[in-house]
Amino acid sequence: MKETLQRWLANRMVRIALRWAAVIAAGFVLGRVNLLGGIMPLGAAWVAAAGFAGLPVTAAMLGVLAGTLSLGASLTYLSILLPPSLLFFAVLVMQRSGWRPKMGMGALFLLAARLSLLPFRALLIYDIIRFCIETLLAMGGYFALYQAVESFRRGLHFDSGQQMMSAAMALSMLLIGLDGVTIAGFSPQYMLAGVLTLWAAWVGGAPVGAACGLGVGIVLSLGGVDVTVAAALGAGGLIAGAFQPTGRLLCALGLLLGDIIMTAWTTLFAQPAIPFAEAAAASLTLVLVPTPWARRIAKRIMPSQMEKERMRELKLAK
Repeated sequence: MKETLQRWLANRMVRIALRWAAVIAAGFVLGRVNLLGGIMPLGAAWVAAAGFAGLPVTAAMLGVLAGTLSLGASLTYLSILLPPSLLFFAVLVMQRSGWRPKMGMGALFLLAARLSLLPFRALLIYDIIRFCIETLLAMGGYFALYQAVESFRRGLHFDSGQQMMSAAMALSMLLIGLDGVTIAGFSPQYMLAGVLTLWAAWVGGAPVGAACGLGVGIVLSLGGVDVTVAAALGAGGLIAGAFQPTGRLLCALGLLLGDIIMTAWTTLFAQPAIPFAEAAAASLTLVLVPTPWARRIAKRIMPSQMEKERMRELKLAK
């Protein structure tokens, strides 16, 4: 079975089809993301990130087009598709000319494409402030998505905590699309947010865990999730990272402890920041993985951090 799967994945056409499917699926979800009750900047951010990172930009545009139009065919949604469309054609021209600009140039292209929306605005102070907020969110989404694509292309290899945090925030943008989705009362969105935070803390320690937890929580809160989730994930990532040297069990319990502390602080246990079942399920993903596998995953994700940890253990042994 394993050999058959390897031969199947070795086929060039299969790899291309899987890549297109993944890019289209990501574009579909990001094209539907609605931040702060009406801001939809991530479609253009994904087209720019995919195009400048070397992914099939046509697939990215098709995904964003399908995702946005699935919300409705009103003039509002059609105008939102203008920046992604301009970026799509700009990337096609860029590829035809053989020009290969770096990541920073993509941000300028994204800004220029978003300026095309100004004629559709009333240009009152409120509209200008809203446009600036949308543009800043689009820029942040572009940089996170671009760095996530580069990291995934290297096989989930991160050279720094910043790259890991960018990947976690990019994945949390996709998780916004799961808002409101429940399975027998269980929310995959909360569980997966806890998984991202916990594994970041296990690999990168307290600083990376706290940063990723806060980043994931803030992104989710922009999509409508209660802001207390950001506090719980940040505290959970900090405590889990602090417990990292003691082993996986206490590290996993750190996420639950952070959730309990923030729940007691914000609502006096009236409403949990992260439902206990989802937080417990996220913790189990770290506990149930055998130790050699967990260390192998950590070393693959962030070898520089694990090498520092190994050197620290050798010094303590002396």
